[in-house]
Amino acid sequence: MKYLALSLFLIVLNLLYSSWSIHIFKEYAKSFKSYKRETEKNLKLKAQIEGMVNYTSAKDYANSKGFTPIDWNKVTLVNGVDNKLNKF
Repeated sequence: MKYLALSLFLIVLNLLYSSWSIHIFKEYAKSFKSYKRETEKNLKLKAQIEGMVNYTSAKDYANSKGFTPIDWNKVTLVNGVDNKLNKF
């Protein structure tokens, strides 16, 4: 008799776990669909922005007007600025 009760308890426990896992799976599927929808919208917006700005033509225009890119090796932090600010 106790084996029958134990088996029924395990079956009920298994059904509860199965229903919980199905519920969690549906939530994950819903969040994945919304993520996919948002990434598609983001890619469409990115394509529209690139179409409006047209990076290559903007870069060519900047180079034709004499723009020189920054040499990051020459950029350094100014020492002593923090010390001056702390005195006030």
